[in-house]
Amino acid sequence: MADIIKQKYLFRAKCYDKNNSTGITWKFGCLVWFEYQPCVIDLTEEDNTYYYIQNREPNSAADWNLPYPTVRYAIPKECYDTITPYVGWNDSEGENIFVNDIIRYSEPDSGREFDCWATEHGILVPCSTEFTPYCEAYVDSESKRLIDFKIIGNMWDGPRNGFVFQDWIAWKGKEKQKE
Repeated sequence: MADIIKQKYLFRAKCYDKNNSTGITWKFGCLVWFEYQPCVIDLTEEDNTYYYIQNREPNSAADWNLPYPTVRYAIPKECYDTITPYVGWNDSEGENIFVNDIIRYSEPDSGREFDCWATEHGILVPCSTEFTPYCEAYVDSESKRLIDFKIIGNMWDGPRNGFVFQDWIAWKGKEKQKE
């Protein structure tokens, strides 16, 4: 589970991480981008914009009233589609919900479960025609938690261990058809 970061402009993306054996992992923080001006001799049509996730360096402290040291993780161009913002809601366990997360709603009365995915501005799109969520009705206004909602995966990694997506949800080129 990711660390809960309380920040107004929070993003996540798959980034290079030299501390991880697989090389690419989810990182959370501010989205930073740079546009490099190519040399006038370089006539290639290459996009010279580069994106990074930047956050405070772990276990660091500010000294002499200077800003905290930061760490920046490069986002590979093939992972630009994973750059997603925090939608402003948390699931019932307090985990941050990002765009394209799959969320399961468990009806407390009937025990039925429905899946939906998060879009921009905290709108949940149902994956089932039987379920139409109205987020405001399920929100604890103090904690901004969606009551009875749990993140069970996302569009890139598919379902988390122990979960299976219901109905139809496409992820990373795989698609589960309705049965």
